[in-house]
Amino acid sequence: MVRLPVLPAALLTSVVLSAACASAGKRLEQGMEAEASGSFYAAAIRYIEALEKDGDLLEARERLEEAGDSAVAVGVAQAEADVALGDAIRAGEEYLALDGLINRARTVGVRLRTPADYAQRRRDAFDEAIVDLMEEGAEATDRGAWGEGRSAYARIRRDFSPSSTQRAASEDAESELLIFWAEDEEARERFRRAFLDQESRTGTADLSLIEPNRIDHALDHRV
Repeated sequence: MVRLPVLPAALLTSVVLSAACASAGKRLEQGMEAEASGSFYAAAIRYIEALEKDGDLLEARERLEEAGDSAVAVGVAQAEADVALGDAIRAGEEYLALDGLINRARTVGVRLRTPADYAQRRRDAFDEAIVDLMEEGAEATDRGAWGEGRSAYARIRRDFSPSSTQRAASEDAESELLIFWAEDEEARERFRRAFLDQESRTGTADLSLIEPNRIDHALDHRV
């Protein structure tokens, strides 16, 4: 068996540190390229990654402060534009992304600047997103799109920090959806059994009678 040479601890540490520095330098370079193209959010992420690998990389820290502040300003402006266009859910997503950037920058010792009313703007966008998701859930329930409706209600609680009242409303709406869903499945099962019973009495079994589209048609036209 060939034995590999054992590197002295000091040399091994030097090799590891050199690799980390090279990797941090690459992230710095990528960040600078993104920043030059106006992609401030992507640039800030690369600078954070550089600092995570080498916290002493001063240029990455300075550039993170500048690019990160620009990313926040651009993100807030985009969120406000989304709200004005009636897309509160997308605005809420924008604020969630900014929250992630701000929190991650803080882990490497950089506090990004936000507008004085950032928290209120964020809350307003979240509240409007919740209203839109409640409407989406209700519309999906009316269409019998049960999974889609549940996803809308669950997203309220997962993503947009609802108040206790908003949380309760989404839970009540989801509970009502589940009742309708159960009733729908029960009705479908009754139709399946009825079709099979009818066919068994005639001595033939036409399985096409219990295909989902046939059942949907029957349910849609029942009195």
